Amino acid sequence: MEADRTCLALLHHFDSVEAAIRDAVDIIPSVTDVRVWDKPRRTSDTERGMELRTRIKLLERLIEAYLSNDLRRDAPDENWRPDSLP
Repeated sequence: MEADRTCLALLHHFDSVEAAIRDAVDIIPSVTDVRVWDKPRRTSDTERGMELRTRIKLLERLIEAYLSNDLRRDAPDENWRPDSLP
């Protein structure tokens, strides 16, 4: 199964796996696309995806500030903004 299509598989009859291997019978199905949709829409393609990317970047900056010991130890004042990180 795939997100962008519906497929129909035509399986050919064979007596057993052992017989198929012994007789070199092709047991791979013939696959036909029944319906194909446009490229699937992902979260990253939406406005919510843009918001998530922004939050991830801010969190990465926070991690960098923490690892480099650039975070202030006292409580931030009311003018503090996430973009004020180094």
